[in-house]
Amino acid sequence: MSKTSKLASLSVALVLSVGLLGGCATDKRRTTATTLEDAAQKANTAQMCCEANRDRIERLHEKSMYK
Repeated sequence: MSKTSKLASLSVALVLSVGLLGGCATDKRRTTATTLEDAAQKANTAQMCCEANRDRIERLHEKSMYK
C-alpha cells in the first residue's frame, strides 16, 4: 500500500470515528436533557400536590376553628 492510500484510509477512519463519537455525545446530551426535563416535571407535580394538600389542611383547620 502506498503512503497516500494509507493516509487516505487513516483519514477516513478518523472522520468516521469522530462522527460516531460525536453522535454518541449528542445522544447523551439529549438523554440528559430529557432526564432533566422529566425531573423538573416531576418536581413541579410534587410541588403542586404539596400546595394542594397544604390548602386542604388549612381549610380543615379553619373549619375546626369556627366550630
